[in-house]
Amino acid sequence: MSKIIRPPVDLPPDTTLELTGAALKQGQEIRSTTYNYQARHAEGFDDVTDIFSEENPGVGFLTNINYVCGGGEYDRIGVTYENIVSNEYPVARYHKSSTIVPLALEKHPDYKTWWNHHVIRKSSEAAQGSYNANTWKAVTDGTKGQDFEHYQWHKATAAVPNGFEIVTECNKPGQTSYLVPTVEVIETVLSATEELALYHEADIGTLGAPANTMGEAEDWEKWLVYGGKVGRKGPWYVTTNTYRFLPGGWDTDLYEYSV
Repeated sequence: MSKIIRPPVDLPPDTTLELTGAALKQGQEIRSTTYNYQARHAEGFDDVTDIFSEENPGVGFLTNINYVCGGGEYDRIGVTYENIVSNEYPVARYHKSSTIVPLALEKHPDYKTWWNHHVIRKSSEAAQGSYNANTWKAVTDGTKGQDFEHYQWHKATAAVPNGFEIVTECNKPGQTSYLVPTVEVIETVLSATEELALYHEADIGTLGAPANTMGEAEDWEKWLVYGGKVGRKGPWYVTTNTYRFLPGGWDTDLYEYSV
C-alpha cells in the first residue's frame, strides 16, 4: 500500500495514539481498510469509540472497532472502514435471528375445543337432567351432535347468549393464543443512491422470501415481510427489510404475495 490515509482523530488530553500499520482488503463488492493503532491513554479513559470519525473521506465508513487491552501501558486498536466498490450495484447482507410469533390457540396441533370454549345449555333444560354435558363434550369435540339444540360450545371471551347457562367451563380461561419459536432474516442493502435504496425496499405485510433464506425453506407463503426502513449512514443509503418465517406458512387468504 503506497499511502496510508490516517482517519481524522480528535484525541482527548494526555492520550497518545500511534498508527502502526494498515491493511487493505479488496473484494468484488466491498473495499475494507483496517488501521492498527497502539494507544496509551490517561487513567480512566477507556472508551475509544468516540475518537474515530464516522466517515473517512476517500476510504469509507466506520464499520468496526476492535479494542484489545494490553494489560500494561499500551492497548491495541483495530479500526475498519468500508466502502462500496461499484456505484451501480447494491451490496446485500443477511443475518438470521430467533424470535417468537403468537398464533391463535385453535392453531395448536393438539387443540381441544374445551381449552377455550364453555359448554352451555338452554336454561329451560337445566331441570330435565336428560343430557350429560361432559359426555357430549368429550365425544363430539365441537361437532353438531344430536344434542346441539340443547348444548353448544361457546367461546369463553364472548358473553353467554340469553336463555343459556354455562354447564362446564373451559380449562384454559383467558388463553386465546400461544407462542411459536421461529426465525427472522434481516436483509441489509447498501446502495450508492437514494433511488436504488427505495427500489430495494420490500412491501411490508406481503408474502415473499428473502434472496437468502439462511438455510430455511424458500416457499414464499412461509415468509412475511414484517418490517422495513430506508435511511442514510455515512456515504451509503441503507435499506433494511425484515422477513419473518412461519413453518406452517402464513394465511394466503389474509396476506398477498409481493409483486
